[in-house]
Amino acid sequence: MMRPRRILFILAVLLCSVLLHAQAAETLTPDGWRYEVVNGVAYIDSYRGAEKEVTVPARIGEYSTAIKELKEPFDLLIIPEGVQSIAAQAFMQGNAVEVRIESAKTKIADEAFNSCQTLQSVTLPEGLTALPESCFNACSSLQLVDLPQSLKVLGSNCFSGCTSLAYILLPSQLTTIEASAFSECTALEAIDLPAAVTKIGGNAFRGCSKLEHLTIPDKVTTIGSSAFCNCSALQSIQLPPALTGSLKFSTFEGCASLTSINLPDGIDTLGNLVFKDCTSLTSVHLPASLKTVPEDLDANDPFKNCPALTTFTAKEGSWAYKWAIDRGWRYQQPRDPNPIIIPASVVEIGEEAFTETGCREVILSEGVQRIRSKAFAQCSQLVYVTLPESLISIADDAFGTAEAITFLLTPGSRHIAWAKQHGYHYEIVDAQTGE
Repeated sequence: MMRPRRILFILAVLLCSVLLHAQAAETLTPDGWRYEVVNGVAYIDSYRGAEKEVTVPARIGEYSTAIKELKEPFDLLIIPEGVQSIAAQAFMQGNAVEVRIESAKTKIADEAFNSCQTLQSVTLPEGLTALPESCFNACSSLQLVDLPQSLKVLGSNCFSGCTSLAYILLPSQLTTIEASAFSECTALEAIDLPAAVTKIGGNAFRGCSKLEHLTIPDKVTTIGSSAFCNCSALQSIQLPPALTGSLKFSTFEGCASLTSINLPDGIDTLGNLVFKDCTSLTSVHLPASLKTVPEDLDANDPFKNCPALTTFTAKEGSWAYKWAIDRGWRYQQPRDPNPIIIPASVVEIGEEAFTETGCREVILSEGVQRIRSKAFAQCSQLVYVTLPESLISIADDAFGTAEAITFLLTPGSRHIAWAKQHGYHYEIVDAQTGE
């Protein structure tokens, strides 16, 4: 016969088993949300329902909710006000297509959507002031991002590797773009930086290989190392006057389409390899404030492998001016505000027509066809000559040695080959404005 104490023990064990089973059953809501209660919060870790467009429950029974993990395929997932938080890596390698977060009170952890490669669209709530680190890192399908006007900080790596993101509208209150925020966004074609931005972190736009034009807001005081490295389509960039101190390591390295750069006064140091491999760079403005370049120019030359860079502007007599002259660069004289204009009615410039005159700039209008021998020989002050496409004959000695002359040519001009053949310096200018 079984003793009473043993019977009571077995009954107690069976009762505990029943109670535990009942508690486990209660962790799945009738509509399919699986959760675990910790310290009075229901942490949702999966969805077992059949719906593809769902709203996360803000409460389950007496408990407020938080998202621990959701990997299921959702066409649309709405996270309403009342959901306390989204955990780190909650959607990592998940299958949501569109996500809408409705309240800034929902705390979003670092890496919350990291590597959610199905995510195409996300809407973030008004009142959110900072986007966490690596929040949407490697979301390779992300195309549409609705950012709130309240947003002030883009955390490091927040959109890094979003290779389908072609455009994003940044809010007007944004002040800080942290390191690698848009690095390797290889589809990004255009982005307007708000006037309130003061900081662009290192690698911020590294590898944005389709980005063609960018204006840096006037308030930006800091641009980090390699911020625009390998932006190979970047043709122009305007740097702000507030930018001072050092232009850091590899800031524009690999910007192979960049043709000119104007460094603002206040830049006193060029870091290692700042413009390395900017193979289309032809001219640069060096500020009078510039005093320091890397000591080992063989290894760390700021303009390493910039074969087209031959001309510069700088304050005459400044340290930067002397440094560029020592490199063998050509000082680019300012354009003449009152150039000599040869009208279209003139068909031919005769022999020695302007020899030994003091002209600084000559513009030949469309219609001029021939320039005869020594027409501009020994014009020691001549700096710029605009050549029209109507020219069919130029004497070999028409401009003397032409060592100091820059020929201004339109894109695709047939005179480009002529200038190259004679070793003359030339620049491409807009056909309409001449600039």
